[in-house]
Amino acid sequence: MSLKDNTHILADSCAFLESVARARIEWRQLAGVKSVAYGVKCVGQEFTDEICILAYVDRKRARDDVNASDLVPEKFDGYRTDVRALPEIVPAVDLGAPRLCDNDRREPIIVGGIQIQTPGKRPADHPSKGCGTLGCIVRKKNDKSRRNVHLLTCAHVLTNNNANNGNKIYHPYAPGNVSKKVQTDAAWDTSIVALGPIDLQSSLQGDTMQLVPGSNPERTVPFFIDAAIARIEIDCTCCFDLCVCKTDAIQVDTRILGLNLDSQIFSDEDRDRITDVRNIITDPSILTETVCKVGRTTGRTFGRITAISPPYENAGEALTNVFEILLVQSPNTPIPPDNKPRNCQGTMSFCEGGDSGSIVVDSRNRAIGLLYGVAPDRLDTWTPDLVAVRYTYAAHIVPVLEKLEIRIPCTKPTNQWCAGAAEAWTPGPPRVVEEFPKDPATQVFASSGVVGNQVTSRVVLEELEGTTVGNSLRDDFQDWHREVMQLIKRKRPVTVTWHRLRGPAFAACAASHLRGETATIPTRIGEVTRGELFERMTAMLRDYGSPGLQDALARHRDILLALGEVETLEEAANILRLLENSRSGAPSAELRA
Repeated sequence: MSLKDNTHILADSCAFLESVARARIEWRQLAGVKSVAYGVKCVGQEFTDEICILAYVDRKRARDDVNASDLVPEKFDGYRTDVRALPEIVPAVDLGAPRLCDNDRREPIIVGGIQIQTPGKRPADHPSKGCGTLGCIVRKKNDKSRRNVHLLTCAHVLTNNNANNGNKIYHPYAPGNVSKKVQTDAAWDTSIVALGPIDLQSSLQGDTMQLVPGSNPERTVPFFIDAAIARIEIDCTCCFDLCVCKTDAIQVDTRILGLNLDSQIFSDEDRDRITDVRNIITDPSILTETVCKVGRTTGRTFGRITAISPPYENAGEALTNVFEILLVQSPNTPIPPDNKPRNCQGTMSFCEGGDSGSIVVDSRNRAIGLLYGVAPDRLDTWTPDLVAVRYTYAAHIVPVLEKLEIRIPCTKPTNQWCAGAAEAWTPGPPRVVEEFPKDPATQVFASSGVVGNQVTSRVVLEELEGTTVGNSLRDDFQDWHREVMQLIKRKRPVTVTWHRLRGPAFAACAASHLRGETATIPTRIGEVTRGELFERMTAMLRDYGSPGLQDALARHRDILLALGEVETLEEAANILRLLENSRSGAPSAELRA
């Protein structure tokens, strides 16, 4: 009897899945067989396009080393079969190893594919330890409130570093952690944003009993998921412990960063966005397609699904209704000399640590899964000459959405798993949003010497011009601030001091206060005081600056030391008046130093 090919399988997928179910019952009696799935056949080191029934074993051995009664048959019900070594799956959370292409950039608009981190100090040489990926923006089911904005990622990402329910999740880093890229790029934005509280009550890292979509008769089976959400406080912006709330303080978009960067097949409405939710639990046709994800560690990668654990009552098996992905060559990229596809880090993997939480989409941007783990190919345990690759594992998206009771905003929704009227979501053209400067310091060191809108600028100028000291400070600032910025960008000792003493963070908080977004400016961030920053930076600029800058610093040293303790613009104006009175000999209140 001839083997049934892909055309036959896709034309009658129900019959194929019934055979997979029978194979599971029979093969589980064979010694060494731990799980049964379906996928594509692997010959040597290469995957073919042939759909087959898969047996996962503890350790793959040569046929001559296996008892004849325990051999997996070469065909079953006329379908091809294959044997694979059971993977050792580990969470794809960043373990802090050096990376080549990490995206730990602070994004002005919160979107999918960006870095997130739970609270807590990480090692200085591994600040990204425990980082994961914000998969996509979701909405809680049947909630029409405008604040119904959540991020979806993996549960193990939001529980990293012993985070608790209600703790804040941050982008890109938690307070106290700074990108290593500041060591080579003085202009690197080190600002952070507290996105909102972690919701661990609805999270799960384990099996959940869910209805198999489309099953007839209906049946409920266990699905493994590793998923959690956090509400994004869109109306609050926090600078460390200081929070001020106003409408749309945090800008959010449903895009996934760079998903369709160089693709010409998507309209502006669909580009970089999830178009729909697709259930692939009982859909073998996905094995013939290319899938994609965007993660904070390996960026955008393309892959093919090589195995799907079918929806049967298999609680306790190693692969409980999940699917497996193998990296393929990215479109429009050079083919390596050895013809082995690699990600931007040079490894043969669809993902690496830190990509956990990424949304997996099909070729039409339909969400199909939530990436949670990675495992090496265990073929090398019995055939040393084979090159090991790494497989990625993802949970089916539909059980994730059902368990967490969330919906995905889609541009072309066709089912109940997309957000709709019940969640006050209407697909439409993307909003036009204002881009922020890449470096918060540019908001403070603007050419006019002030920041923000015209009203804020006028108020600041009036306060400064009300005193002789203020006028002198403003004039010198306008004369020398460009040199200061150049020293910060180009002179390494100045750069290191600025970033180690949290200069960008203090600058961002000052800019926020001057725009009227926060009531005060913090005098301490972490273990660093603003006074310490001013004193050390004054010394650095005096050592490396021009004679003119050195003279200006000498003239205003007492002002800078005094301003290191003020918390508001009004206090700063009062300090300037007190300094002016003290210099003129007029009686004054005690100067706050």
